[in-house]
Amino acid sequence: TPSEIKYIEVINHKLIYHTTNGNFETTGSLKDLENKLAPFDFAKCNNCYLVNLAFVTALNGFTVVVGEDELQVSHPRRKEFRRALNNYLGEEF
Repeated sequence: TPSEIKYIEVINHKLIYHTTNGNFETTGSLKDLENKLAPFDFAKCNNCYLVNLAFVTALNGFTVVVGEDELQVSHPRRKEFRRALNNYLGEEF
Protein backbone atom coordinates (compact mmCIF):
# COMPACT_ATOMS: atom_id res chain seq x y z
CA THR A 1 0.00 0.00 0.00
CA PRO A 2 1.16 3.60 -0.52
CA SER A 3 1.46 4.16 3.24
CA GLU A 4 4.28 1.54 3.40
CA ILE A 5 6.35 3.18 0.62
CA LYS A 6 9.06 5.53 1.93
CA TYR A 7 10.25 6.54 -1.52
CA ILE A 8 10.65 5.25 -5.05
CA GLU A 9 13.94 5.52 -6.88
CA VAL A 10 14.78 5.13 -10.57
CA ILE A 11 18.08 3.47 -11.50
CA ASN A 12 18.80 2.35 -15.07
CA HIS A 13 15.10 2.44 -16.04
CA LYS A 14 14.15 0.25 -13.05
CA LEU A 15 11.90 1.37 -10.20
CA ILE A 16 13.11 0.52 -6.71
CA TYR A 17 10.46 0.79 -4.02
CA HIS A 18 11.99 1.53 -0.62
CA THR A 19 9.31 0.35 1.80
CA THR A 20 8.87 -0.39 5.48
CA ASN A 21 9.13 -4.08 4.50
CA GLY A 22 12.33 -3.86 2.45
CA ASN A 23 13.14 -2.92 -1.13
CA PHE A 24 11.36 -4.16 -4.25
CA GLU A 25 12.35 -3.70 -7.89
CA THR A 26 10.01 -3.40 -10.88
CA THR A 27 9.86 -1.75 -14.26
CA GLY A 28 7.68 1.21 -15.10
CA SER A 29 7.58 4.97 -15.29
CA LEU A 30 8.11 7.33 -12.38
CA LYS A 31 5.89 9.84 -14.19
CA ASP A 32 2.98 7.36 -14.15
CA LEU A 33 3.55 6.67 -10.46
CA GLU A 34 3.75 10.37 -9.68
CA ASN A 35 0.22 10.82 -11.06
CA LYS A 36 -1.15 7.72 -9.30
CA LEU A 37 0.42 8.54 -5.92
CA ALA A 38 -0.26 12.31 -5.89
CA PRO A 39 -3.39 11.89 -3.70
CA PHE A 40 -1.26 10.03 -1.12
CA ASP A 41 1.14 12.94 -0.40
CA PHE A 42 4.06 11.91 -2.60
CA ALA A 43 6.33 14.53 -4.17
CA LYS A 44 9.39 14.48 -6.43
CA CYS A 45 12.55 15.92 -4.90
CA ASN A 46 14.46 15.35 -8.14
CA ASN A 47 14.05 13.37 -11.37
CA CYS A 48 14.96 10.03 -9.81
CA TYR A 49 13.11 10.13 -6.44
CA LEU A 50 9.42 10.18 -5.55
CA VAL A 51 9.11 10.68 -1.80
CA ASN A 52 6.30 9.86 0.62
CA LEU A 53 6.10 13.08 2.65
CA ALA A 54 4.98 11.12 5.74
CA PHE A 55 8.51 9.67 6.04
CA VAL A 56 10.41 12.97 5.73
CA THR A 57 12.22 13.78 8.96
CA ALA A 58 14.38 16.71 7.81
CA LEU A 59 15.02 19.04 4.90
CA ASN A 60 18.48 20.59 4.96
CA GLY A 61 19.36 22.73 1.97
CA PHE A 62 19.47 20.34 -0.96
CA THR A 63 19.15 17.16 1.11
CA VAL A 64 15.98 15.51 2.37
CA VAL A 65 16.09 12.83 5.06
CA VAL A 66 13.61 10.02 4.44
CA GLY A 67 13.75 7.38 7.14
CA GLU A 68 17.46 6.53 7.41
CA ASP A 69 18.32 7.71 3.88
CA GLU A 70 19.51 11.10 2.67
CA LEU A 71 18.31 12.02 -0.82
CA GLN A 72 19.42 14.88 -3.04
CA VAL A 73 16.93 17.63 -3.80
CA SER A 74 17.53 19.16 -7.21
CA HIS A 75 17.73 22.91 -7.54
CA PRO A 76 14.78 23.14 -10.00
CA ARG A 77 12.54 21.01 -7.73
CA ARG A 78 13.52 22.47 -4.36
CA LYS A 79 10.88 25.20 -4.18
CA GLU A 80 8.05 22.92 -5.32
CA PHE A 81 9.15 20.09 -3.00
CA ARG A 82 9.37 22.48 -0.03
CA ARG A 83 5.88 23.81 -0.82
CA ALA A 84 4.47 20.25 -0.98
CA LEU A 85 6.12 19.43 2.35
CA ASN A 86 4.82 22.63 3.95
CA ASN A 87 1.31 21.87 2.70
CA TYR A 88 1.58 18.34 4.09
CA LEU A 89 2.82 19.55 7.47
CA GLY A 90 0.42 22.46 7.54
CA GLU A 91 3.16 24.85 8.65
CA GLU A 92 6.36 26.51 7.49
CA PHE A 93 9.29 24.12 7.49
